[in-house]
Amino acid sequence: MVDLCYSWSDPPIDILCEVANRLPYEDLVRFAAVCKSWRVIIYRVHLQQRSPLGMPYLMSYILCEVASRLPYEDLVRFAAVCKSWRVIIYRVHLQQRSPLRMPCLMSYLYHQNNHRVSFFDISVQKSYHIELKVVREELTTFLQLDSKYGWSILGKKGCKSKPALVLYNPFTNEIIQLPQLNSSTNSVRKATFTSPPTCPDCVVLVLLEEEEEGCIIGTCKPGDQIWRFHKTGGFKDWGVVKNVTYLNGIFCFLIRSSQPWSVVLGTLDVALEEDSVDMDYASITVVQEEYRYAEDLLLVESDGELLLAVIRTFGGAKPSYWNVYRFDWSRKDWTRVLGLGNQVLIFRQWWFNSSVSIACPTSGEESKFANMIFCDGVGGTHSFTCTSQDGVWIKKP
Repeated sequence: MVDLCYSWSDPPIDILCEVANRLPYEDLVRFAAVCKSWRVIIYRVHLQQRSPLGMPYLMSYILCEVASRLPYEDLVRFAAVCKSWRVIIYRVHLQQRSPLRMPCLMSYLYHQNNHRVSFFDISVQKSYHIELKVVREELTTFLQLDSKYGWSILGKKGCKSKPALVLYNPFTNEIIQLPQLNSSTNSVRKATFTSPPTCPDCVVLVLLEEEEEGCIIGTCKPGDQIWRFHKTGGFKDWGVVKNVTYLNGIFCFLIRSSQPWSVVLGTLDVALEEDSVDMDYASITVVQEEYRYAEDLLLVESDGELLLAVIRTFGGAKPSYWNVYRFDWSRKDWTRVLGLGNQVLIFRQWWFNSSVSIACPTSGEESKFANMIFCDGVGGTHSFTCTSQDGVWIKKP
């Protein structure tokens, strides 16, 4: 029997890989640096067999840990370093990121050959404006209709042919084409979507205005070839649709009634076979005689509940105070809200764009924003709290 003798630097490959398999990646790098033969075996043999908890996972973990400490403005630059970082940031890290650290109230605007994305960062209570270096020229004739989850839904402006809609992520430069709308007589009034467009349960809703029919509602999923259209019943008779939001599988429509300063709630359950919208006739008078001014009405989902925010102003651009109402589904009625618990409501209000809103949960370090309203608009950024028993939200001193 012949004894096999090996140099200390030339052990059998299986033994070297067995040792390497017990090392964390930090030590594995040093292990591979011993000599060229070890380095070849480690990187060309061992890493092909190593468990998913090896280099790719470790690098992803480290990148996500660093990314979690960055504001979104810096995160965009961080993701631009290389393709692999960009994939990890947008496909892994953002799925774990707190809603309050996502680009709240994002807006996309094309003007004079400049593509710009703006968003509000609540952590510093500031809006950021980023010029996009990689742009999609085909979007120069589109305007934003809604934004959430880092995506915008854009509609073509000044289009005499059939209306066109797309979903666009300005950070990854991705576009998802939506089905062509059939009628050239339609104009898009509202559009929104329920979840990140890359999720299989995402549903897109568009509200069209048609001269003869009044309002037409269409729904589809990204990847669909056609829209599914729904009858709107009494929409035309009841008034103008102010806002649309999504709650527990149901689209909710806030309709400003023909009655002075009253609103009606309509709902559409996308899971049902019926292609019609139910009118709940849940009317509420939101401005009494003593409240003669209301700048806007906003419908928002907050922690599984439906809220109506009323901005009170006395002229000018700055909100003076707020009232918030919660919808009671059993009684089909609205009641004043005296607190938001761990929620924070964030609104943007601009002259050239419809007001948009978002409600986010707070925890840990972000709990300092709980039970507050933030308004970012023409008059700057202001925060409001409810300190009285009558449900009036006033500006913080």
